Amino acid sequence: MKMGSIRVLYKMTGVKRFWNGLIQEAPSHFLVNKQNVLITELFNHPITEGITEVVLPNCTFLTITEEDVEDIIVTSEKAEFKYLLDNDISGIGTVPICVVSEFFSGRCVTIGSSDWLIEDDFGLDAGDNISFLTNIIKWLSFET
Repeated sequence: MKMGSIRVLYKMTGVKRFWNGLIQEAPSHFLVNKQNVLITELFNHPITEGITEVVLPNCTFLTITEEDVEDIIVTSEKAEFKYLLDNDISGIGTVPICVVSEFFSGRCVTIGSSDWLIEDDFGLDAGDNISFLTNIIKWLSFET
């Protein structure tokens, strides 16, 4: 069986690339270690309504198509990125880590971390992550 690439979904998601590495934030933007990205500034969107902080552990950033894609969470200006291939660390500044798009009669949310869905101190139990998940489900199901 031939394996495909997640990149074929870019027409729906508006995401052309997930970067192979981990975001490392400045001390004011992480919990306990640099790889637990703490977001306190969120763009106005039904998914972020009532949310004051989201924690996204082991997060990467996204390259988007810019067409019909809306950033709702970005990194701070001081963010760095640790490339997994060679462990090189370089500044990346403000880049998207959560975006939304609408296509045909559907909706899509793309997040640069899946570890926030794990039930632990830096996953679902952190910040407003459970409310964030609830808002995502409501938005995807057209309840908001």
